[in-house]
Amino acid sequence: MPPLISSPGPRILLAIVAAAAAGACSSGGGGGGETSTTATAGTGAATTTTAQTSAAPTTTFSGGRLFDPCSDLGDKALRGAGLDPKTKGVDDTQSDTWLVCHWQPTDSDKYLVSLLSTSRTLAQGRENGTVTDFRDVKIGPRAGFTAVAIDPDHLRCYAAMPAAQGMFEVLVVWRAGAKAGPGDLPPCKIAVKYATALEPDLPK
Repeated sequence: MPPLISSPGPRILLAIVAAAAAGACSSGGGGGGETSTTATAGTGAATTTTAQTSAAPTTTFSGGRLFDPCSDLGDKALRGAGLDPKTKGVDDTQSDTWLVCHWQPTDSDKYLVSLLSTSRTLAQGRENGTVTDFRDVKIGPRAGFTAVAIDPDHLRCYAAMPAAQGMFEVLVVWRAGAKAGPGDLPPCKIAVKYATALEPDLPK
């Protein structure tokens, strides 16, 4: 999913996780799993996956543990940013350098919002060949950029900001087939909006 690395990553998912699956990313014991229904971007196909709560990676960088958007970002911060905590889902892109969760906005069903936490840097992100149209932006006090995934429909946009651990990215994926208004695609303005709302609650 994360495009800001040089090697191809796993597929990007569009997913709405039912309220019963809230907390799928928690690190509680028992080795149980959470079931969620996902739809692959650009298709109408849905699949059911089970996320094992005990299998979350222990991800670190030189200064300590990576911020985990699935467990470290509180419900208050999510609601303040316009995201529904009950729709939290863990993307299948968790790795030793990426932790990724996504949510449904409270006021729209046309797109999905993901928060990506990584030890990769902005400089490394700019070297990625799977995104284009880099534009410098301010996300709160941080100097970051937006980048559009290379696809004919321009459905995905990333808003990246620096952090001591590496960077954070907010990804907005517009649902294939959802009606888009003027200026909606690529959804970079929307990505910056959510990134700006979440920024105060992310480590510097």
